[in-house]
Amino acid sequence: MTWEEVLRRDDIVGGDLETYETDHFYRGPIEEIILSDGAIFIICTWTATREARLSNSWERHEIKLFRVPVEHSNPHERENGTIHFTIPHMGRGTIHPCGTQKLDPRHVRGLLRLV
Repeated sequence: MTWEEVLRRDDIVGGDLETYETDHFYRGPIEEIILSDGAIFIICTWTATREARLSNSWERHEIKLFRVPVEHSNPHERENGTIHFTIPHMGRGTIHPCGTQKLDPRHVRGLLRLV
């Protein structure tokens, strides 16, 4: 699978992006995904974070833009339609398409007043 194939899918925007970087998960609904200047930019409507060792303690997070260098990251589609990729020197990511797992904003501390 290529990033161009990911961009052509109609079930990505509205799905969720989840990344894992340095003992933290970040997650949020995908508002836009674009290819520009050799990178994929994934913009989320909002994001939440939690420590990897804590199972369900999500908190609002400020970062809404994620950059993935195309040259060093190849997406791989799994049987359930999710897309997995690595983020060089940082961690890994998963795109959960529409109709699959979504993080409920009611379970994110500090978010409901903003959504």
